Amino acid sequence: MDRGLRLLNGFVRLVWGADLDPPLRPVLAVGLVGSLAGSAGWTFVGIWAIQELGASSLELGAYFVASAIVFAIAGYVGGHLSDHVGRRPLVLVSYGGMAVTVLAYTLVGGRFWAAFPLLLVSGIFAALGLASVQALVADLVPPVRHEAGYASVRVANNLGIVAGPVLGGLLLLGGHWPLLWAGVAACGFAAFVVALLYLPARGRYSPEAPPERSSLAVIRRDHVFLLFVASMGLAYVVYVAFEAVLPIVVVTSYGLAPSTWGFLVVVNAALVTFFQLRITRAVSGYSATPRLAVAMLLMGFPFFVLEGWHSIPVVLAVIVVFVIGEMLWVPTSQAIAAGLAPADLRGAYMGAFAGAGPFGFAVGPFFALQIRAAFGNAAMWTFFALVAVAAAIMGGIAVRLAGRRPGNDPRGTSVFDPSRKGDAHMMQPTKLDHIALWVAQRDQIADAAVARLGMHVIDRTDAFTLVGSEARHGKLTLFAADGPRERGALVRVGLRVNDLARAQETLGADSTEIELPDGLVVRLVEAPTDIEYDLDHVALFARDPEASASQWEALGFERVDENGSPRLEVGGAFVELVEGDPGDPERPLLNHVAVLVESADETLGAARDLGFEVADVVDAANTKAVFVWGPERVKVEYVEHKPTFSLV
Repeated sequence: MDRGLRLLNGFVRLVWGADLDPPLRPVLAVGLVGSLAGSAGWTFVGIWAIQELGASSLELGAYFVASAIVFAIAGYVGGHLSDHVGRRPLVLVSYGGMAVTVLAYTLVGGRFWAAFPLLLVSGIFAALGLASVQALVADLVPPVRHEAGYASVRVANNLGIVAGPVLGGLLLLGGHWPLLWAGVAACGFAAFVVALLYLPARGRYSPEAPPERSSLAVIRRDHVFLLFVASMGLAYVVYVAFEAVLPIVVVTSYGLAPSTWGFLVVVNAALVTFFQLRITRAVSGYSATPRLAVAMLLMGFPFFVLEGWHSIPVVLAVIVVFVIGEMLWVPTSQAIAAGLAPADLRGAYMGAFAGAGPFGFAVGPFFALQIRAAFGNAAMWTFFALVAVAAAIMGGIAVRLAGRRPGNDPRGTSVFDPSRKGDAHMMQPTKLDHIALWVAQRDQIADAAVARLGMHVIDRTDAFTLVGSEARHGKLTLFAADGPRERGALVRVGLRVNDLARAQETLGADSTEIELPDGLVVRLVEAPTDIEYDLDHVALFARDPEASASQWEALGFERVDENGSPRLEVGGAFVELVEGDPGDPERPLLNHVAVLVESADETLGAARDLGFEVADVVDAANTKAVFVWGPERVKVEYVEHKPTFSLV
């Protein structure tokens, strides 16, 4: 039992890493079970319609076109309703309705037109919950985490999509179709139960009240959003090149066996499962426009290679390049759509955005296969390449226009771009003010700091002791707490000296590091400084230093890597990131990292605009402070010194 749990935990860590947003876990569970149900049934719908129900190609084509239309409409309607009644009820209706209608497939006998309305209704139920789930991601995590959130959900859905056809195939081993539909219905009901038990009714970033305006009217006037949706419709046309057209071409034109394609297509699932989140983190510091452009080019252009070489290794290479583009495109586009949406109409916007998919699947194969029949494969691949370029241009223009929206527009600051330096809505700390610690032995630490580190006690109360070389320079705040304390996220505190050898002599130590009570590690750093033992840096553990560095940038720190290691600067001092697990200690040593700002009120507004989780606001006699949760749940204090501020 324990070994099984360890293996499961290891797999989860391998796939999602250790930086998974906890509020998203129920969404991942629902997505995994729901996509398992959907793919277990959808994979076999066409075969069932032809073999068991006697559907002609024309009838089946009519169903696919009608399904795309009703899916797009139902997606918007479901999103619109979720803005008014909540996300959770729509998700429950979606999976519950799907389970009931799929179970009814067992009653249609051999009549396609008897199954036709049931097929459409089950598609409607599936679409009703789609926008709700996408909107719920944005309800649960701040905008700076949207892209990572959508990537995490995509990985969970992908696992279900991979396992679904295998489950469906097992249920069909005896050729008994009612058993398949009963199994799919059971999976749909399981998704319903998981959603009922664990899916939250609302998130931290949910709107306070239902909208009082027409979502359709707002969307019609939102030309930037409509342009972006149109670009994503073209992007889905390109996606269809891999999903629907490439299998036809490699089998009929390039001579690969259908079974060979079945093995090759697994590469897509494997890459998404193990690399989606890693790629998303790696590119998080780049703006959306180049990411979308690169994604479209990677998706639209590699097929040309197949005209000259179409061996299995070449086809495999084309798939890998395409999937890298796909992994860049999907979470980026979802995060942009969520960022463009006003909070009160997020569901309706995500529903309208979801309509781009059915458009691509309805239009893409039709035009592509017509071009192929008339002019050949090369002309068809040219068609996809041109559509990819158009999608990249339109999407880039939409993102650029979104960035110019007025600052008081709730949609204007949600499309977060870490590269926008100097933006009025960015956090703007000026210097590292102090490091606050929870300690059980504060008097012993204070005594050591005074005796060995050239500091003095600036202030002492029943709750804390403030020590430092000078009141207006870097300080340590020692909050009294129960012991023992755990290291948690804190690696060390760095203090700056002009002459390291002399400082070591004073300390009576050969090392540049000393350990004070409660496990507090202090490192001496030789660098020019006006004040001896001023703060040089604080080093923190980060599970994914690159992803963490991007989030620290969003908090207003400037990226200044040293020797390839992530490092952030504020006012001449640094935050250094060390790869490691900070854990989740009950009694952490680190309380918070504090930086000075010109205006706490402006910082509070910027934090809310950017979607950061504000932990607290403290308005004291001489200071006003805004506390924000940062990476690895490190609390960052943005403190304003009022004119009356004075420490002796």
